[in-house]
Amino acid sequence: MEHKWTKEETQIALYAYLKEMSKKDAKALAESRGLNPSAFCMRMANFKYLATDGKRGLSATSKLKQEVWDEYCKNKSLWIKTMEQKNSF
Repeated sequence: MEHKWTKEETQIALYAYLKEMSKKDAKALAESRGLNPSAFCMRMANFKYLATDGKRGLSATSKLKQEVWDEYCKNKSLWIKTMEQKNSF
């Protein structure tokens, strides 16, 4: 059965992308959250697609990924600070 990503899980993937987390560290973070490491890295690549206006990354973005990306873009520094406080990064 396919995993239905939550908003919080999607936010964590964006945070990992923004912090330029290595693939090894991203996989470890995914595993610590009970997520599929490969799927987590693919989600990070979806954010790369959004960040580069479709020039790089994976294009399979969803409404949820776009929503999380838009929230981040509204106030980048506050979004990162909130994520760090909420998730103990």
